[in-house]
Amino acid sequence: MNVGIRFAVSAVVNTREMRAFMSDSNYALGKGRLISIMFSICALLNQKLTVLFAPINYVGPINTSIGLGEVLRDSGHRVVFATTNEWLQRLKSLNFEIELMTEESDKVTGDSADANVDEASDLLDNKSPLEKALRCMSLILRDYHMSAEKDEPSLKRIINAVKPDVIISDHVLTLPSIAGSGIPWIFSHSSNPLSLDFGYEDKRLPPSILGLSINSDKNLWEEYRQQLKNERKNDWFKYKDWLISNGCPVIPEELQFWAPSPFANIIYKGFLELMCLQSGNGF
Repeated sequence: MNVGIRFAVSAVVNTREMRAFMSDSNYALGKGRLISIMFSICALLNQKLTVLFAPINYVGPINTSIGLGEVLRDSGHRVVFATTNEWLQRLKSLNFEIELMTEESDKVTGDSADANVDEASDLLDNKSPLEKALRCMSLILRDYHMSAEKDEPSLKRIINAVKPDVIISDHVLTLPSIAGSGIPWIFSHSSNPLSLDFGYEDKRLPPSILGLSINSDKNLWEEYRQQLKNERKNDWFKYKDWLISNGCPVIPEELQFWAPSPFANIIYKGFLELMCLQSGNGF
């Protein structure tokens, strides 16, 4: 990255005003504002960025990254997706540059979105919300960690080959290949805003994925929160050991899935709603 751009990006995203978005309830930074900042920096320095997207291979993060990537690409920046073969055709149809973490000859059955539904089907049966949430906790950390561990060598190869100026990761986990790359990286969150508690716990809010409202019985919140943490405890320590053994400079808080980026952290959904709540205005 041009030294001027690197300095400018670091200076902008680490200002007091930017860091304030990650404190207390003000942890939401709208993507539109972040992109405007990046564009302003690049326009001032007459530079175009190479942006590498490395989302987890699920519908929401992929589609979020596509939307952001289209804006960046149409503004003259080089946009590259690091993804698996199941999303190849969809991304190709949108004219994105793609670097595969799997072989293109790998057989793919059905559409990528349909594959996501099949994977989640055992979470949609006739169980209570708590039973489903506990099952989800054990699946997410174990399966996502296994997948991330398998993809790490390919992702490192892609980062070295593409040499991006910025990496945008919409993932549930912190990845050593990205956090330890020495390249400015952005943690992007496109899931339900309440599920930010996978990395940023706010006890003023109910635990996520249980369907609890803000008006629900607060006496149960901590009890449920602890049950969810206990369910993932064994898998979390394996995940932590993996991060440390791979030299990851950023480690999530105990029993959490991800750690915030020191450069910038953004959410895709809920920003307008949060701002309206903070200002006391409705829609």
